Parts: sequence; C-alpha cells; structure tokens
Amino acid sequence: MNGMKTLDSDTLLFFDGHRDALELYLALEELLYGSFPAVGKRVMKTQISFYNRNVFACVSFARVKRGAELPQGWLTLTLSLPAPLDSPRVAVKTEPYPGRWTHHFVISRREELDAELLRWIGEAYAFADAKRAGKRQNEARPSEVQYGKRPDLSSWMDLVREIRGNFPGLESEEALAEHENTVVRFMSQNRALCVKDREQVVGVLLFSRKHNMICCMAVKPGYRRRGIASMLMKQALRELDPNRDVVVSTFREGDEAGVAARAFYRTFGFTEGELTEEFGYPNQVFTLHR
Repeated sequence: MNGMKTLDSDTLLFFDGHRDALELYLALEELLYGSFPAVGKRVMKTQISFYNRNVFACVSFARVKRGAELPQGWLTLTLSLPAPLDSPRVAVKTEPYPGRWTHHFVISRREELDAELLRWIGEAYAFADAKRAGKRQNEARPSEVQYGKRPDLSSWMDLVREIRGNFPGLESEEALAEHENTVVRFMSQNRALCVKDREQVVGVLLFSRKHNMICCMAVKPGYRRRGIASMLMKQALRELDPNRDVVVSTFREGDEAGVAARAFYRTFGFTEGELTEEFGYPNQVFTLHR
C-alpha cells in the first residue's frame, strides 16, 4: 500500500476550490506513504483520512483558526494522540474521550512537514494501530506507546528491578543507579519508550538514533504475551533511520534465557550476526537489514 500514489479523481475533486493547497497535500501524502507501512487512504466529502487498522491522520479545510489568520494555501492536519501536546504549532486540541486528544494543525508551507511533525504523526500512527478491535474489555488495558518522561522514572525502575536477573550487568545497586542515570538521559532526548497500565510502567524500550540500535527492552512478567513488546518494537523502528540497518544485542543460541528474545527478533526480520560479550556475558548481535 506504500509508495507515491497516482493522483486520483476523488482527490482532485476534493481540492476543487483549494488548488493552491494541492501541492502541499501531495508532499504530505508522499511523506505518509514513505514513512509508515500499510497506509490506506479514504477520500470523503469533508476530509481525507489515512489509516492503518484505524484512522491516524485526517486532512481537511476545517477552519480551526479565524479566517484572517489563515495563510494562503493552507490545510488542516488532524491527529489523535493519547496525551495533549504542549506546542504553539497546535492550533486547537480537545479531549473528546478520556485518553484521546484530538490535535489540529494548520499547515501552509512544505517546510512545516519536518521531523517534529513526522514524530507526532508517528505517535498517532502507533496510537491508532494499537487500538483493540471490538468492545473494550472490562479489565484495565495498557496504554499506547509513549515517550517515557521523568514522572515515569520510579515505576520504570521498579520494572527494571523486577526483571534485573534476566539482564547481565544489573546485578549491583551501583549498576542499577548507573542504569537509572542512563534512562533519565534517554528520556530527556525522547529515546525512551514505554507502555503503561494506568500509571504503572509495564513495558520499556531504549533506543539509539546515533547507532540505529535497540539498546534495551523489557516487559513486566504479568503483562507478557499481550503484544506490548511488538508495540514497542514497531514504534522504535519508526523512530530509527529507515535507510540504515538496525542492530540489537541479545543472548546467544543455546542460552535458555534467550529463547524467547531470539524468536521475537526473528519475527521482525532480524538475523544472527557477530558473537560478542557484554558485561562479561556471551551475547550475539542481531541485525535488521533495511
């Protein structure tokens, strides 16, 4: 479904009377198709919707600003996110349902289709993709993937302490303190992803944009086999450079501690590579070639 699409008659009709915004729209459409997998498009009377399993972005001419403030060649991009954005770029934001924030952006220049906007679109894509089909379960369900922030640190480290026995190098309190400092640094750079059940962190992932690497990933034992690891991995792969290989270090073949991890990485296309050691423990690099 990806790749630049041929301009169809429905889209041309949608922009009848707004032809000055068509070139900007086509640039946005190309960005969406080129950045995310399995993107579908639906042209309706008042908006164009982009969806994966659910709608994650809409383009319209909704007047979310007063007419005098609307620039020439403008269009409105609407995204639904699990939390409100604190940015002057957001023209209007509302919370139509608990935990679902609708954000409207007025865009008029191609330069506004930048990395910051793409990151927000990626969050909306992940939010829509992770929604469960059908009715909600009576039990509380984990949130969508989000960036870990400083208020999450205590719960994050509770999870780390619970699973520390599965990760060489976290045996001592000094090592845990050093890891906590690393988590804080990654949080400050939006390189720490987490999934929460209410306020409890139940899944975590650290990644490096510089090295295009998955640095650490863990899910709370009671929340495993619920798709949380896949949610984290999908979002991490969107955050990393799509034109470079992605690497992760895990247990070697034959190590009982690594059976599930190795199988998980293979489902995402990672293949075995160099044998290494980390903290004196035998590991192996897995690589996703892109």
